[in-house]
Amino acid sequence: FVNNGDAVNQWNEINGRLEISTECAVNASTSNESTPEENWSLPFVKHSSILRAIEPMGVFQKMPQKPHFNLLDGSKDMYLEGLVTGYMLTFANVVEQTSKLQVSDPTSIFNGMFEALLNLESHGFDVKTVHSCLSEMQSIKEKHEQLQEQLLEYECHILEQTSEQSKITVELDHVVKEIKMLEESKAKLTSKNESEIAASKSKVDVGNENIQNAQLDFESVAVCLGD
Repeated sequence: FVNNGDAVNQWNEINGRLEISTECAVNASTSNESTPEENWSLPFVKHSSILRAIEPMGVFQKMPQKPHFNLLDGSKDMYLEGLVTGYMLTFANVVEQTSKLQVSDPTSIFNGMFEALLNLESHGFDVKTVHSCLSEMQSIKEKHEQLQEQLLEYECHILEQTSEQSKITVELDHVVKEIKMLEESKAKLTSKNESEIAASKSKVDVGNENIQNAQLDFESVAVCLGD
């Protein structure tokens, strides 16, 4: 595991890389000056105004396509033109949706994009640029999710440590109170003991004085008999 600071820095870096990646699908090289109409090999005569409107779309200017639609051979022209129109719109939509993906979007959306690109590729679409961008974004998303899990672990660890610290603080407070009570008991016992010692010393002094007085009295009586 990386530490909290490294995890946050990597997370910020991932968000920055994701913003760059979401632009790559719609900023492909425009060095090819040919128009989309010149590249498309359509197995029918165009009649649909919708298809004619699709041809000059910006996405096909930036990423010229040469779809062949060989898999659609045998379809009636009426249906064929509708199917081709659908695929062209699908390609444009996939590019647009890829550029708008967010790191928080579910994995199912990414998988759906890959499936759509695979289908489009089977009809001759050049999906390398979009697929490359989508793959990079998916990789960044996975790293982002790993960092989120790490951060969650750190947060849980912090909560556990905070709870443990609170318990230690309570225990220390209890110990401090017990120490204070013991110190107070010690002070009382010491004071009592000192008082008892002082009283005993006083009694000893009185006793010694009484003994001396008795001895003096004894000697006084003895002296009287001697005279």
